[in-house]
Amino acid sequence: MLDKTLVADLMAIANPRHVGGFGDPFTFPFQTIEDVVILDDRTLAVLNDNNFPSSAGRMAGQADNNEFIVIKLDRHLDADKRVLRRY
Repeated sequence: MLDKTLVADLMAIANPRHVGGFGDPFTFPFQTIEDVVILDDRTLAVLNDNNFPSSAGRMAGQADNNEFIVIKLDRHLDADKRVLRRY
């Protein structure tokens, strides 16, 4: 059995340096998150597929790119070492 714990709110990600020219907080408002990858014990990659043409993009009739973000967490995940990515 696994426990579910909120570690990041995708609608309120701290971005005090305005990385990418985006505001603080940064929002990643998608219902179709395709994957969450644990990169290390404090870093997640969140990947989104745009599902075009079955979903509305930002510009009518134009496909959005697939997107991903990397989130550095405030605390350690204490994740099982078998799931951590090794580079």
